[in-house]
Amino acid sequence: MQIGSVLLRPLVVVPGLLIFLPACTLERRDVPPPTVAERLEAIGEPVDEAIVVHQMLAVFRDALQEGDVSQALRLLDRDAFLLDDLVDRDTGGGLGFGENRGLQLLALRRVHEAGLVLSLIDAELVWLESAAIVTSLLRVASREAEDPEVTRPPAIVPGWVRESAVVTQTPDGWRILHLHRSRLP
Repeated sequence: MQIGSVLLRPLVVVPGLLIFLPACTLERRDVPPPTVAERLEAIGEPVDEAIVVHQMLAVFRDALQEGDVSQALRLLDRDAFLLDDLVDRDTGGGLGFGENRGLQLLALRRVHEAGLVLSLIDAELVWLESAAIVTSLLRVASREAEDPEVTRPPAIVPGWVRESAVVTQTPDGWRILHLHRSRLP
């Protein structure tokens, strides 16, 4: 039996009484988790946009670290441009001009899988009209192989990276419009 758009299925049949409950499925829905601003507004706290911007960038870095390319892609503006010195251009996985954002994120994921670990050391934020520029200092380290039997040369050279990001306010929240990472000497 269907009422409107709700499908009802019989649960219990008792002589003279039929009880229906809404049917449910456990299908996964691609509903993104609430933003930091939405969570703060829900509990009545004032929203500090600087915190929201910094946390959005942290979620982006964490998503790449964990290999969650779909989450990282959701945080990019549709016109986003990425340029990252952490990816070796000589192997064909480099990030440069005109490449597909999804392919760029996959190349970054491969570097993280090889053992790249980035730690935020410092960040500064400058506000523009409907955007912000965030410059960050990141420490680059290499994760040890989890299996002691595996012997491979270190894929990541420890050091420092300067990250600059231009983030813009969209109807869906803050999104990365430009991200550039450069190794420091």
